[in-house]
Amino acid sequence: MVNMTVVREFRQDDLEQVLELLNGVFPGWGDSCEWFWKFKAAKAVTGREPVVFVVEHHGSIVGHLGFIPMDMRVGEDVFRSCQLVDGVMDVRYRGKGMYASLVSAVLSRAREKGNSLIFGFANDAAFHNYSRHNNFLALCRLAKMFKTLSLRHLLGSVRVRFVEEEAGQSGQGLLGRGGNNLRSSLIMLKQLVKSIPILGASFLRQCLGSRGNSRVIDGTHDLQVVETKDFEKIERLYIGLSGRNSPVIGKSSDFLRWRYSRPRMKYRFFVAEKSGVPLGYFIIGQKEKPICVGNVELVNVRIGYIMDLVCDNEMAGQLLLKAEEELKKQNSWIVQFWTTEGSAVHNILRLLRYERLPAEITMVANSNEPTCRETMLQNLGSIMISLGDTDHA
Repeated sequence: MVNMTVVREFRQDDLEQVLELLNGVFPGWGDSCEWFWKFKAAKAVTGREPVVFVVEHHGSIVGHLGFIPMDMRVGEDVFRSCQLVDGVMDVRYRGKGMYASLVSAVLSRAREKGNSLIFGFANDAAFHNYSRHNNFLALCRLAKMFKTLSLRHLLGSVRVRFVEEEAGQSGQGLLGRGGNNLRSSLIMLKQLVKSIPILGASFLRQCLGSRGNSRVIDGTHDLQVVETKDFEKIERLYIGLSGRNSPVIGKSSDFLRWRYSRPRMKYRFFVAEKSGVPLGYFIIGQKEKPICVGNVELVNVRIGYIMDLVCDNEMAGQLLLKAEEELKKQNSWIVQFWTTEGSAVHNILRLLRYERLPAEITMVANSNEPTCRETMLQNLGSIMISLGDTDHA
């Protein structure tokens, strides 16, 4: 009956409402092409069907959560796994237990399909709901790092929108080059001032430099970076360089082809070599989208992403600098990278004058496999996550 709250599987005629919900909570989430890439095209990677559930209240879609099947290696074992993605609840229905019911339904279906490991990347609100379910582990915190490459373009060419903190909804858009009355101009100026400290600090550190950078810059002059579309070569490098104990998402050549066919994103792939020997790779992308600094949303920002960076730790700084060089050639205004908090790569990013965005994200996992849980708990300090692992979440 339409006068009830129902948690059920997605139907095709739900798509319009689902897209409205996702873009309302996550500005710039995407269109139907994005949804079909994520929940239909992904099947070609594993042969297993992604699953989506919704919450329907009085005939309206007010909640959404899905999972994408993929393999996860933990230690020496490979587990049939799935990643929780796009968990969202209409702000008007939060705190009523609906999202917890949605999580329960998705977890039950994931287990019915034989997934022994279920993981995802949760903000604080979602983490609270996941933690209410037994067997969920908090594996690591993620640091969402960024560096301004062009403060002039960033502040001169964007629009600013104030994001309501309590309601969780976007407020009125304000033109970055002046409003149509004094009040709107003053509001715009107030929001810009709030965003300037973190953006300005990042840009000043970039211009003035910081102590200790020589430790990550040395050796870049003899590092050869070659653009490639040889996914098999990237797959071999990934397998050879990934840690054997930390939970690692399986990245076959088929997975890479799907992952980097995302609509509205431009990706490029680079392999780093010394004396003809491959030492690692990085993948970059670029997109214009909103970015939030606190409760200030900058609209239409040209962001360059370091999606994936795989190498030995001593090479990470050199590859990061090479990735930045490529993004500057594409006229990116900001470079963004997600990494595990406290990791070696995170520390190198700080040396390279990256700042942390105020986004609290936790990797969570749910498993009934004793071997899987034990290995994950024993190796929490070695888990490595990049933006390429999380961005389709």
